[in-house]
Amino acid sequence: MVNFLSVEEATDPKRLSEVYGAERYRRLAAAKKAYDRTNMFRVSHNILPG
Repeated sequence: MVNFLSVEEATDPKRLSEVYGAERYRRLAAAKKAYDRTNMFRVSHNILPG
């Protein structure tokens, strides 16, 4: 579960991809690219703009 990740795990893109699943992570990254290209909302469980 995403809520139980440590700070290190929550900021590691590979770990987040494993937790969310590859397809869901890809969709989240695409949404982030469309709405937050500068990665302004990067605190906590950061998904990099894809």
